[in-house]
Amino acid sequence: MRRSLGIEYLTRCADNQGKHWNGGCEYPIEECRTCNGTNYAGHLRTFSHHGRTSADCAPVAWRLAYLMARESGEAVTIASLDHAMYLVVNDHDDVNYMIRTYGNYRYQ
Repeated sequence: MRRSLGIEYLTRCADNQGKHWNGGCEYPIEECRTCNGTNYAGHLRTFSHHGRTSADCAPVAWRLAYLMARESGEAVTIASLDHAMYLVVNDHDDVNYMIRTYGNYRYQ
């Protein structure tokens, strides 16, 4: 998966089945309160020291997912992006360690 597609995935509103959820209720895309029909949810607050919104945290999560994939010899997947975003948003210590220790190479 390319970086641009990964960041787009991390900042979208719909889940993997294309459903929009808000407060535990499913909404059609036109009535979604989070994205207002745009499928963009990069404005959601995260309260993380890596960024204030999901759009701010997405590049850090992509970098972490890329480094984990590169070190394990696998490709970046949806599951690895979800896991990385979880770690970034919740201020896990492994994020800083992984990026400082293994992040000295350029990514594509």
